[in-house]
Amino acid sequence: MRCLVQRWHYERRTEADKCKTKLTPSAEASLSEQYQLSLQMRLNHASDAVYTIFDGDKNGVVDQDRRTCSCRCFQVEQLPCAHAMIVISHRKRDVYEFCSDYYCSALFIAFVMLDLKWIVRI
Repeated sequence: MRCLVQRWHYERRTEADKCKTKLTPSAEASLSEQYQLSLQMRLNHASDAVYTIFDGDKNGVVDQDRRTCSCRCFQVEQLPCAHAMIVISHRKRDVYEFCSDYYCSALFIAFVMLDLKWIVRI
């Protein structure tokens, strides 16, 4: 059991050393992918913060103030989906405002760097 935890910690620490952006590498990759998908979408302004997004496949309705999208990916993942990305870009907002702290590199690094003295007791 101790070997397993030590290996896990080593792998996470190595991954944490690579974190040079505001979000973890996997979250940054997801944002980049969603942004690329959003480039092929059109939006229609429905009200102050509500937009209808047309993507040719499954259209979406985004409420930026409530951080919701009809595709539900925005709520579930707590990262902007492609529908939300086009709205964020259109309104010239910072995409990081709409990402959960769960994906923050600083929190990930702080967690990984915790002292492992408790492993000796296992």
